[in-house]
Amino acid sequence: HPLELDTQILTSAYGIAVIFKEIAIGVTAGLILSIMFSAASLAGEKIATSAGLSYAAQVDPISGVQTPVVSQILYLFSSDQILTNSFLEYLDIIKFYMGVLYNL
Repeated sequence: HPLELDTQILTSAYGIAVIFKEIAIGVTAGLILSIMFSAASLAGEKIATSAGLSYAAQVDPISGVQTPVVSQILYLFSSDQILTNSFLEYLDIIKFYMGVLYNL
């Protein structure tokens, strides 16, 4: 049986505030992950440049520009670590901030 939602609760001031809080949490979580992956990619570019490996570049399918292979390896490694090891810790951080936002 599908869950029936009360439209009066969703359209009330409380419902709209909850919706905006959920949107803020989602945007914040996305921004944090984007910063983490960009930091890994930038670190790979700096390592490749300092080691003289910047000539070995390939097109990054996400950004559409050429990036060094070292940068791609660090990007893939960081995504692997997020999805396997750190994802549960990341969820705990999100739960903490959700608690902080709901207590405002």
